[in-house]
Amino acid sequence: EVQNLSMHYKNGRGNIIRAVDDISLEVFEGETLGILGESGSGKSTLARIVTRIQKPLSGKVVFEGTDIFGRRDYPRHVQMVFQDPFSSIDPQMRIEDIVAEGMDMILGKNRWNRVEEVARCLQKVGLDESLKDRYPHQLSGGQRQRVGIARAVIMNPKIIVCDEPTAYLDTVSQMQILELFMKLKKENGISYVFITHNIRVLSSISDRIAVMLGGRIVETGRTEDIINNPVHPYTKILINAASLNEEESKGNAN
Repeated sequence: EVQNLSMHYKNGRGNIIRAVDDISLEVFEGETLGILGESGSGKSTLARIVTRIQKPLSGKVVFEGTDIFGRRDYPRHVQMVFQDPFSSIDPQMRIEDIVAEGMDMILGKNRWNRVEEVARCLQKVGLDESLKDRYPHQLSGGQRQRVGIARAVIMNPKIIVCDEPTAYLDTVSQMQILELFMKLKKENGISYVFITHNIRVLSSISDRIAVMLGGRIVETGRTEDIINNPVHPYTKILINAASLNEEESKGNAN
């Protein structure tokens, strides 16, 4: 649960930017909450705070009744899948070591069934276990993103925060990754905070959508309500723009 979260900073001109401005949100067990907004709306800042990469100026994030910055076990429960599958994993590490990195830090490299668990998680995300000895440059973008997902899944988290996880992928890879997220949700009961500017993506995966503008949440509702009956003017602009783009794509295809 996000409670009155705020994060401000100064830009190069000395102006105060309100990246996150008094946000309150709740993620329910087993649901996918979509965060929708254009670049600069504060989506990624929110993701970094929720995953404890960045600390807010005010407000707090509560997980199971406890402030996340007071929990040593928080990474076991909340993981993140990053936007860029090229820069979010270490190019000098073997795939096995990338996937196992979090558990190695918690348990120690030789204190868990490392080889078996890595193989299991690679298979779970649709990768052959033989890839464990390769390096990231030997994999496609879609395969690299699956490695990032395996790195999160191996922790057996309750929540995965996904920050534009399909942005760098082609259309086919995007659909495959979305299907993978839905499969993992069904099998493992994982909740997602799914951050994107792509309404089409959210319409296929989200249970609820929160719309961000200027660091604030301007509208929240069930996905079908946001898509079919938006209330806030900004949401209407986003929906209309997405509809126009879809019509143009269909026209070009014809």
